[in-house]
Amino acid sequence: MANHNLTSKVEAGLGLLNAQPGSAKEYIWQPQPLNIWIGMNPCNKLQLHVLYALRERLEAQKCIFVPVPGQETELGPVAHLGIGFGSNLREEISPAAVFGRLPKPRGSVLMIVAVERIPDKDLFGLARGQLVKKSGHVGMLVEGNLAGSKVKRALWASMAGNHNLLTGSEEDIFDNLALRLQAHAGAEKISKHAGDDDTKLTWEEWCRSPVHQDIAHAGRALAGRLSSKTR
Repeated sequence: MANHNLTSKVEAGLGLLNAQPGSAKEYIWQPQPLNIWIGMNPCNKLQLHVLYALRERLEAQKCIFVPVPGQETELGPVAHLGIGFGSNLREEISPAAVFGRLPKPRGSVLMIVAVERIPDKDLFGLARGQLVKKSGHVGMLVEGNLAGSKVKRALWASMAGNHNLLTGSEEDIFDNLALRLQAHAGAEKISKHAGDDDTKLTWEEWCRSPVHQDIAHAGRALAGRLSSKTR
């Protein structure tokens, strides 16, 4: 199995904090390992290829694929992420198909759809529309021969509103997708839902947390870096 060091690119970006004078400390983000359950199987050979490639990378980051969503592991009592596969762009999938089968506290759902070619249209509308139709929190729309095993491009989407059309080598595309998936599905949730564990922070403590300044600092540093590259 290949050694997929997915954190190196994130560490390089967050390392910008060290370059700023007066930084109190360096923050290196580490992906949180997840319990992952496949709630809907791949519909074609290309989707199966995508699943194998993602699984290889996620397991290299100590994620555990469980056969049933309620199986307890050293990472937690239930699945943090459910994965489903859609057959085409038009298909609508009920929330009960994957999300409704996740035990409480329920995690996130990734929906993956494969197409011969990603439509040439507004990507935000396409990405958000597929999440709504497929009842997913995050999604991947991969482009390639449905009977083959080669991804040409991929559109990442999240209900938070961000989307990104990924191009380049297939290796880089899969590394990018796996990293984004862990960042979203492994993030600490602020909102409290029925069945969630009690929070470790009060609202007042959250407001006083220095993390907000750190995030703003990192954002300004990254914006400056991107601006210098586009001049």
